Amino acid sequence: MAKDIYGGRKMYVGPWFFILIIPIGLIIICFLYDFGRGNAERAKLDLDTKEILTEVLNREGLETLDEMRDFAERQYKLKGYDPEDLTFTEEDNGQYIIATYNQYTSVIGELSFGLVRSKRISVHSAYKGYFNEFKEIVIEKYVEDDTEDLLVD
Repeated sequence: MAKDIYGGRKMYVGPWFFILIIPIGLIIICFLYDFGRGNAERAKLDLDTKEILTEVLNREGLETLDEMRDFAERQYKLKGYDPEDLTFTEEDNGQYIIATYNQYTSVIGELSFGLVRSKRISVHSAYKGYFNEFKEIVIEKYVEDDTEDLLVD
């Protein structure tokens, strides 16, 4: 006769554990995928926007703002984006601002039919570029100043 080494303990796990853990795990994986994809799309758009602004400022022969805007739209289209999503402006102090956005499809939004999260998620990127006193290109992340909100009476 064989000796019972488990002491009579039940070694069987019911199927309810797997019925509950598998859908919960899939939901967590979908949320993690959406979060990672959002970060990747944002990083790619930031990199492409910065690169396009550098190319515009490095380009010889671009005299007017319209020529710069046309060149930026062509470069933006070559990267696979829609040129309608690009804004290129010049401020009074010689700074050029490029703002873009891109949309991607959310897995959670598609699976929930838009109830939990929007189906189309939008990422935004804005950079400003200018020439410093040594005629070198300086490119910085553009943050719009809301100084009116900071004023205290």
